[in-house]
Amino acid sequence: MVANGISNLQDDLLERLARPLRDLGFSARLQQQRYVREELIGEWIVHVGFARHRSDVDATIDLAIRSHALEKLFKRSGDSKAAAATVGAELGNIVDGRPRRWTIAAVTDIDAVAREMSQEIQRFGLAWFQRFATLPEIYSTLRRHDRSSWLYSPIHSRRCLTVVALALALGGMERAQEVASDCRSYLFTRRDLQLAEYDVAVAKLLATSE
Repeated sequence: MVANGISNLQDDLLERLARPLRDLGFSARLQQQRYVREELIGEWIVHVGFARHRSDVDATIDLAIRSHALEKLFKRSGDSKAAAATVGAELGNIVDGRPRRWTIAAVTDIDAVAREMSQEIQRFGLAWFQRFATLPEIYSTLRRHDRSSWLYSPIHSRRCLTVVALALALGGMERAQEVASDCRSYLFTRRDLQLAEYDVAVAKLLATSE
């Protein structure tokens, strides 16, 4: 199938998904391949990814939450990734550790794929969003630095910076400084290659919040 044909299948799926996700409160942003629902914490995001092949395309679902409070903190510190998701992961990895892919080879596949994808979002995605509907829940998960925290925020230095920002938002400067020190020790022990970048980013974050 030619590239234009694959693109058309992708566009058709995104448009078809917009209808059931609208019923769940999500607004379509088709150019970004995502659907967004505004909540108190910020944005619930469903992102559809595509892996193209010669004659078909696989679709995947990523879930993410972006906290407006953390976004403001990072923007104030000049962080270039201020608009990045606070937590997120591929749907299958969230559910049972096995990535989910839906293959589309023809227009006739789209309705069934869209139906299955929307059902998965309704069955599993909404529960995940509701679990992380508050900053304290996100903080307690990421703060552990265990495999579940790695799943939702896999880059250690970025996760540590998020944890510091969460501590700042939830407990103020003293708590954030304590967490920043603990996270630095964690990264140092791991010999993380981005430790120096973390130090600079944390210093800016804390300085702009004094």
